[in-house]
Amino acid sequence: MDGALRNWERALRGGDEQARLPLASAYQRLGQVEEALRILGEASEPDGPTQALLRETWRGELSRLAPAQRIPGARPYGELWGWAGEAAVLTSHERASGLLGVVDWARGRFAYEAPPTGPVLQPPAAAGPDELLIPGEPGLLERLDLETGRIRSQRVGAGGQIMEFDSTRSRALLRYVEPGRRLVLSVLRLEDGAEEFQRSGGPKLRVVPNWDQGWIAWRDSGGPLEWGWLPTPDPQRVDPAGALAGREGHLTPLAAMGRFLLAREARGGLLCDPRSGERLELRELPGSAHGPWRLSLDRQALLGFRLGVPAAFPIHGATSPGAPAQALTLPGGPGLSRASWHPHVDVVALGRRDAGAELRSLEGEVWLHLPRDAQPLGWGPQGRSLVVVRALGSLGGLLELWTPGGTL
Repeated sequence: MDGALRNWERALRGGDEQARLPLASAYQRLGQVEEALRILGEASEPDGPTQALLRETWRGELSRLAPAQRIPGARPYGELWGWAGEAAVLTSHERASGLLGVVDWARGRFAYEAPPTGPVLQPPAAAGPDELLIPGEPGLLERLDLETGRIRSQRVGAGGQIMEFDSTRSRALLRYVEPGRRLVLSVLRLEDGAEEFQRSGGPKLRVVPNWDQGWIAWRDSGGPLEWGWLPTPDPQRVDPAGALAGREGHLTPLAAMGRFLLAREARGGLLCDPRSGERLELRELPGSAHGPWRLSLDRQALLGFRLGVPAAFPIHGATSPGAPAQALTLPGGPGLSRASWHPHVDVVALGRRDAGAELRSLEGEVWLHLPRDAQPLGWGPQGRSLVVVRALGSLGGLLELWTPGGTL
C-alpha cells in the first residue's frame, strides 16, 4: 500500500487527475479521513465517482458528530456570524444588532463578551486570527484585540461607512451618503488611504467586488451591469468574451461566489465568470431568495434560502425544463428557527423550535438527529465541526462544539 500511495501522490502532483480518486480511497481505508477530504475537495470539477466518495466520506464524518467541548454562559443564544481563527464570533438574535461575544474554544471560555449595560459594538465586517474589524462611526474602524480585549480606533476615510474588507483585510469598500441621497462607493487601501475605485449614483447603486479574482461589478438604477478590474481608480469597463451577450433587460449584481458573479434579472438569474465568459443560467431567482450562497457539489443548482428556508435553485439545462426550485421537506411543521448549508457538501443543519435539530441532505435524507434541546448555530471553518446551543431554562444555556466522535 505504501508504494501505491507514493505512486498516486506523485501522479497527482504531476497533474494526473485520474490518481485523485484511488489516492483518496486509499487514505480513507487507512483512516486518514481529513487527508481524503482534502484531496477530494481540491478537485476543480469532480466527476460522478469523486462526488459520490466525497459525499459518503462527509456523511460518515457528520453522522458521528457529538459534543467535544462545552462552555456555560448566560447569553449564548446569538447567531454565528463567522470565525476569528478558531474562535466563534456570535452576534445577538436580532439581525445585525450587535456583537454578542467571541468564544475561544482552545481556552474553553469567552474571549470577549458584550457588557450587560452600555453601548454594544456593531457586528464585525471582517476577522483575523486574533482580532475583529468592526465599523465604528463614519470614517472610523474599531480593531478589537481578542488577546487583550482592547479596542483601537483607526481612521479609514472622511465620513465613509465600512461595508466589507478584502480577504487580507488591507482594503475596504466604503459607502458615503451625499446630499440628495446620492451614494458614493469607494475602495480604499487602509495602509495609505489610496483610492482604487469610486462610483457615484442614486440610492440603488450596487457594487460587488471580487477581491480574490481582481474584478468589480456595479450597476446604478436604470443602467446596465458593468465590469472592471481592480486596482485602478477608474477600471476599464469590459464585457470579456461576450459574457453578457444576448441579455435582455438589466442584471443586478448580488454577490461574488468563487470566480463567479451572481446577478438577478427580471425572470431569473445568472452566474458569470467575467474572466472566461462562462455563465450558468438560473431559470428562477425570486426576490425572496437570499444567501449565503454556494453551488451544489454537482453544479446543478444554486444553494441558498427563500425567506429563511433552505432552497436549491436549478441551473438551466441541469434538470427538466420548467422544474421549480427545490425546497427541503421540513418535518414538524413550519417551526424552523435556524438553517445553514454545509460549506462543502449538500447537507443543511436545521433547527426546529421545540423539536430539536437534524442534518438533512438536499435529497431529503437525515444524516443525524440532535437532542430536542439542541439548536445548531452554524458550521466550523472547515465544515468538520458544528456550534450548538443547548437551552437550560429561559435564561441560561450551554454552547457546545460538536465534532466527529466528540474529539478535539
